[in-house]
Amino acid sequence: EWLTPERFRLAGLPDEELRLVDVDRNPWEAVTHTQILDNLKSGQLQRLCVTTNAGIGKSTFLKWLQWQLSLSDSRLVPVRLELRDLPDNSDDVRALFKKFRSPSVGISGPQGRSQANKSLTLLLQRKRVCLLVDSLDQTSRNLDLRILALHEFLAEELAECPVVVAGRPHAITHFWSDLFHDSPWHMLQPGLFSDDQVRRYLGPKRFNRLQGLGVNVRQNPRAISVIARLDD
Repeated sequence: EWLTPERFRLAGLPDEELRLVDVDRNPWEAVTHTQILDNLKSGQLQRLCVTTNAGIGKSTFLKWLQWQLSLSDSRLVPVRLELRDLPDNSDDVRALFKKFRSPSVGISGPQGRSQANKSLTLLLQRKRVCLLVDSLDQTSRNLDLRILALHEFLAEELAECPVVVAGRPHAITHFWSDLFHDSPWHMLQPGLFSDDQVRRYLGPKRFNRLQGLGVNVRQNPRAISVIARLDD
């Protein structure tokens, strides 16, 4: 039900308007990015789908996860791909992963590639890989094949590794029977920025100027990032 257009339109309304239409809040809305990160690291969260409309911050969230998981204190190693980077069969997904370079491998040339492959194998065995797949927004027969290949790969090599995917609701619905229906996926719907988040993003001077204009700005990451780049 959280993939219906009505839910996404209502997600941007103030609380009092939501009460008027008697819509319950998505329980994920109260969850912070750091809580999700901690749950991924601890193994409490294995399958997460981030879905909302354009410009709300799906890709930004995946990039943030990649950055956090790349830090030296993280036991997980992130591999971030876009749907179009994935091949059409699971054997080629395995071949794609063989190109992966562990940050712990600093040797170049054939020896380095060999060690990187061995390192990836060990990371998979130790459940230390975190796969991040972005841009599940387009739908076509070719992409359906890629989703089926991804599903098979997740059920085998990545069965016990955390996986996060992101895409718009219509695509998640389209791919539901091929990827999501038989696994315990959690659904995350990122919300709009609060005034405090906008103030921290823009800085107090620019935030106060924006408030002084009295214009109605959709407080999503894409709109606020454009405002942040505008000339004073």
